Amino acid sequence: MAPEHLYKYRPFTSECDVEFARQIVCENTIYFAPPCTFNDPFDSRPAFTFDAPLEEMKAYYHRMCTQRMPHLTERECEAELEKALADPDTDLRTLQGQQKIQQLHSRILAEEVGVLCLSSENDHILMWSHYADCHKGLCLRFDPHAAFLRDARPIGYESRRELINPFRDRDDDMAAKTFLMKSRHWLYEGEWRAIRYEGPGLVEFEPEALTGVVLGAHASQEAEERLREWVGRRRAPLELLRAYPDQQEFRLHIRALDG
Repeated sequence: MAPEHLYKYRPFTSECDVEFARQIVCENTIYFAPPCTFNDPFDSRPAFTFDAPLEEMKAYYHRMCTQRMPHLTERECEAELEKALADPDTDLRTLQGQQKIQQLHSRILAEEVGVLCLSSENDHILMWSHYADCHKGLCLRFDPHAAFLRDARPIGYESRRELINPFRDRDDDMAAKTFLMKSRHWLYEGEWRAIRYEGPGLVEFEPEALTGVVLGAHASQEAEERLREWVGRRRAPLELLRAYPDQQEFRLHIRALDG
């Protein structure tokens, strides 16, 4: 079940940071990034196993041929299969072939897919520190039922990596093991992801999908004034809030700003 809100932490210091936020607030567009840019060296870089009989390998080759080279005829696909099995660099029964297909899958998954990373939390001290420029940035609040987030899914945090078997795993299983699984070290993030298989890039969303913006506890007055100006331009309502440190405990309070 989706949480009440999903949040995107962002810095708000450099010109690039400010422009990114402006596009979201004023133009209702947000960037789905390629996973190769993520900060976790294991993220979207799955581990593989190639345990399968020859017939399953052949079926895999044929499937890949039709997906990557749809212009080929059935006979031409069969010829490509025989050629691949005759070459140690592409024969998946050899170490060279396994390494090459793993590199191909990793490149496709890391570079040809766009991912939007969100969190179910808006008051996590470490998230503000790591992703919102040490509490000087902001946190964008989205409606998880919006069309562009309809297929967003939570990350599963595991102590061990699950292996992908390209011969036996279905496409959706491979996608889940690749994009929706991380080490338990990242459990605190409460991460959800929306995945765009058309590739990285800007995605337009309905204005009502963005429902609020939280300013960090160390956000400047200039940042607040700029956000107020942007909010005033929007046709859809947007709540402006700020994070405040508790005076006695290690916690943040999120409160709406006046006026």
